[in-house]
Amino acid sequence: DENGDLVINPHEAKIVQLIFYMYLNGSSAQQIADSLTELGCRTKKNNDVWSSSTILQILQNERHCGDVLARKTWTPNYLDHKSRKNNQDRNQYRKVGHHEAIISRDDFIAV
Repeated sequence: DENGDLVINPHEAKIVQLIFYMYLNGSSAQQIADSLTELGCRTKKNNDVWSSSTILQILQNERHCGDVLARKTWTPNYLDHKSRKNNQDRNQYRKVGHHEAIISRDDFIAV
């Protein structure tokens, strides 16, 4: 929003909840992607075809259960400004309950 706070987009929240529901009920990432494509749902980048990697990224995103993880990337050399994924190279910080959750923490952990 205008204050920089995370706000739930109701349309996208329904799709995220559907993805978690389908995965917890035994559907694979590819099956979920195929179902969303058939339903005509659009991705965040406005694509009409979903991929299994997109589904897996959604399932692994801690923001859906209300948390925020800081320092996912880091810049080893300030001169070239190239960032790298933080694979335990630097400390990361998780803020639990930072904002309103789309799915429950129990469902996120189960996935």
